[in-house]
Amino acid sequence: MKKQYSIGTKALILYMASLLLTGFVLTALVALLVNYWKKSMLQNAISLAREHGQRVAGEISDIIHKGIEPEMAKLKQNPRVHASIELLLKQNENIVMAALVDERGAMVIRRYQGEERRTSDTAVIEAGGQYTGSLPSAMDDTHLDVILHSRGEKMREMDIPVMIGEKMMGKLQFSVSEDAILNRLSDSSSLITQSLVILLVTLLLILSAAYFLLWRIFSRHVLLIRERDQLDKLAAIGTLASGLAHEIRNPLNSMNINIDVVREELDDPREDSQKKAVELLDSLKREIHHLNQTLSNFMKFALPGKIEKHPTDLAVLVRETLEFVSGEITKKNIKVENSILTACPLLADSTSLKQLLLNLILNAVQAMEQQPRKELRIEVFPEGKFWHLTITDNGAGFGKTDPEKCFEVFYTTRQGGFGFGLPIARQIAEAHGGRLNAENASPAGARFHLIIPK
Repeated sequence: MKKQYSIGTKALILYMASLLLTGFVLTALVALLVNYWKKSMLQNAISLAREHGQRVAGEISDIIHKGIEPEMAKLKQNPRVHASIELLLKQNENIVMAALVDERGAMVIRRYQGEERRTSDTAVIEAGGQYTGSLPSAMDDTHLDVILHSRGEKMREMDIPVMIGEKMMGKLQFSVSEDAILNRLSDSSSLITQSLVILLVTLLLILSAAYFLLWRIFSRHVLLIRERDQLDKLAAIGTLASGLAHEIRNPLNSMNINIDVVREELDDPREDSQKKAVELLDSLKREIHHLNQTLSNFMKFALPGKIEKHPTDLAVLVRETLEFVSGEITKKNIKVENSILTACPLLADSTSLKQLLLNLILNAVQAMEQQPRKELRIEVFPEGKFWHLTITDNGAGFGKTDPEKCFEVFYTTRQGGFGFGLPIARQIAEAHGGRLNAENASPAGARFHLIIPK
């Protein structure tokens, strides 16, 4: 057996799913924002390193241009050049190595981040690599510094030319460690991520509180709707019960009186008393039939049958209904104008729809009983996904009475009427997803307008 969930449970499941989805989306958005911020800051740090390098290259160009040290090779001992390169490394901790080379690529100066100024030779060996230069001998005063760099560290190499006019005198080369930049950003990004997570949790808590309040309001609203529906049902049941009691009480009173009269007639020795008793018994039979019909109509309205739609034709149903009441139409000399000439296919319950048409046509026939000239007009036309059918008579119409009143149970203006035909007709129309309305026709009579899906 398939498990059924209440509206509240479905709403709760939907909310929890939306909450989880919102959390996932916000988490992904936070990750994307942090990643974008890190990339943006990385580019800014690299651009800043390039600006610092360009400034130092400009200072070296000024030294050469002013003739202080006209040759690149002589800059090796120039304290101003060393100071500029050291300042570059101090100002930007992301630069791990800065070097000055001449136009032939020969090394003039090379300095590393955190390295004290050295006058000795330095060899740089990448991890896993080899140093192919000559090592100093024991007799040589020169000592060799070996600096190892991890091959796994990601570097951004930069070359900035040292220019005198249009002539390139050499290059300022330096390496920017992207890993160092990202490591520094990680602390900041962690704080940002933590702040965003706290903000996210706070937002989810606010949403949860808002949902709780909305849920309370929604539950109260649903409860009020159910109570209102229950009151409407009780009111409708009361109206039906009151009408049914009225319809039953009158025949019962009449039957009670007739039974008393029959008893008196049977006690009367006169010859015609038996005949009168038979007439009264016939009247009792008619009253019993009336009661039975009233109860049958009440059951049809109170417990309508299930609508089972299948392909049918509105034009065919109208013709079959007219044929069914043709005897009554002929007897009362009613002129029928049926303008439905083509097929009108639709999905409907043909049995209940014929009941609707029969109730409307009989209502029109009965409404024209006092008219010397009786005319019944039936028309149909399509509009979008609906069929529009009108049944018009030239009877007394509704006059100043609200046409909607004719759809009330037990309301009837005809002697011997039950007041169920038109309410049942509207009930059938609404069960098909359609509408049934009534109005005064011009110049006289009544018109019933049925709108039903195709």
